[in-house]
Amino acid sequence: MKQLVLCILALVMVLTLPCTYAFAEEEYPAGDYTRIYINTADGAGLTLSKSQGYIPADIAIVSTDGHVIHQSGQIKLRGNSTALAAKKPYTIKFDSGQNVLGMGKAKKWVLLASCLDPTFLRNDLALDLGRKISLPYTSEHRYAEMWMDGKYRGCYEIAEPVDDGKSRVNIDVDKNNGCGDFLVQYELSRYNTGAVYCNSDNMRFEIKSPKITSEEQRLYVQETLAKIVRTVKTKNFEEIEKVIDVDSFAKYYLINEYFKDVDFGFSSAFFYYKNGILYAGPPWDYDITAGNLNYNESENSRICLDTTGLWASKFLFYEHLMECRDFKNAVRHVYAENYKYFENIYVKGGVIDQTVAEYKPLFLRNFSDTEWNLTTRYHQLMRQPDATYEENVEYLRKWLADRNVWMSQYFDIYGEDIYEPGDINDYEGVNVADLVKLQRYVMGVEEFNRAEFLAADLNQDGTVDSYDMVLMRRMVIEQQ
Repeated sequence: MKQLVLCILALVMVLTLPCTYAFAEEEYPAGDYTRIYINTADGAGLTLSKSQGYIPADIAIVSTDGHVIHQSGQIKLRGNSTALAAKKPYTIKFDSGQNVLGMGKAKKWVLLASCLDPTFLRNDLALDLGRKISLPYTSEHRYAEMWMDGKYRGCYEIAEPVDDGKSRVNIDVDKNNGCGDFLVQYELSRYNTGAVYCNSDNMRFEIKSPKITSEEQRLYVQETLAKIVRTVKTKNFEEIEKVIDVDSFAKYYLINEYFKDVDFGFSSAFFYYKNGILYAGPPWDYDITAGNLNYNESENSRICLDTTGLWASKFLFYEHLMECRDFKNAVRHVYAENYKYFENIYVKGGVIDQTVAEYKPLFLRNFSDTEWNLTTRYHQLMRQPDATYEENVEYLRKWLADRNVWMSQYFDIYGEDIYEPGDINDYEGVNVADLVKLQRYVMGVEEFNRAEFLAADLNQDGTVDSYDMVLMRRMVIEQQ
């Protein structure tokens, strides 16, 4: 009897263990691209609404070599404007952490539908750019085709959500009783049930992590951000460098300016606070970018359709940062260092062509083997698609090429650093503070970066010395 009980217990343990196994061809066949199979009770996944939240699901992810991750879990509808589209995006949550397609171990993953982008390229290009320029924690993703309750649903991207965790945004949300590191998303006005918000010096954020359990925590995040916002508004770059990570802010700005994300400054902009410094990113949500906009929708749509002009510089911290010479130079330096990659996105044989060559059959099956239509405008925000997949790709290619040409001219990436003669510290014009910095440099107790050196070299002889100090004194006297 004892042996029978032990056998039954062992069998129960085996049946309830998460299964990750190498061969399951009959139940979950492999294909030429990664496959995702999701099954819910009574086919509930096909009619799932956002208000239902998570429902139980059986989830299998099958790589092209037949390796299967198969486990029970949950699924829910995700997104805001994209959740209203015909082809739905989802969040899936395994019962235990899974290393999905080499992207790290985690329970939660998102399935992006890209219903509003007929090329399936914009999210991929933006996130790939984030990784190429080394913007920390930029989400990894993989193309896949998905079946929901036995019905083929077309092309999806399985991606890491913007979330805290060792394989995600690696911050310590538990230190100091939840009053330490945190992750926030800028939200101008949207309200989601159950979310916690804070208004920090007229910038409104949703607190994504940690889970807020007390007013003390919420006020800690609110006041920490408010202090940073107030510092940035001073445009005093020496003080700004103490509270933000300039490199991540410059890289995040470049991505959003290049793709002209119409949502930027309204939603989907993330920032995280780690070890006393605020970082920008990770980047997220680029299907309605890079010219994929309805001209008649709004003035913002018309601005973002245009490949010329600045956009992201009008919003959030960048409204003030882009008035700081040193920050603008930081953006320019990142752009110059990575300019060849920006070009390689759209040139013949570049990133666009390589991606299309590898995944075009999957992209086309999304329209041939489902009810989705290539030429349907699934949301009022998006551009009316062209008649063929190839035409939509060429429109995107030309838009990105034209945008890159304009931005490279605006930032003068192969020219001199941006500077104002005499305004060494880039703060409130030429004044006594600039003269003090110049004296300290001449005395050998302070060093200048390139822009500071050019601003201090008033007689433009290639050196900064006592002659420049004489000229500086005259400028200070004239300003009084």
